[in-house]
Amino acid sequence: MQAAALALLQRYFDALNAGDFDALGELLAPHLIHDTQSECRELARAAFVDELRQAQHLCREHHYDLELMCNADGSRAAAEYTVLGVYLDADVGEAAESGAGQIYRLSGGTFFELERGRICRITQHSNALATA
Repeated sequence: MQAAALALLQRYFDALNAGDFDALGELLAPHLIHDTQSECRELARAAFVDELRQAQHLCREHHYDLELMCNADGSRAAAEYTVLGVYLDADVGEAAESGAGQIYRLSGGTFFELERGRICRITQHSNALATA
């Protein structure tokens, strides 16, 4: 159970880093729950994948220093990582002050609930943005 859960998370981050949102969507349960750091709860796989597709036009991110872990039965899992990103649009976030191309780095963690070989809940947390 643990090996399958960890492999699922690895495929999730591989697809996320590659910008392969079709492959990523296949790893998610249709009834996905996405809890964001801003305390919003979004429901449905399609909405989550659409949000990722839109974000790729604003910034490019890569998750690295990835540490994956899960409970004994593989129903809950977590990932700790560092995100290295670059703003592609000068009108977004920190890049508004310094223009497109601004690089940022942050530490983050994501908690997952897994069900029948798919991710059914994602809860994300990250630290404050640090420009590189």
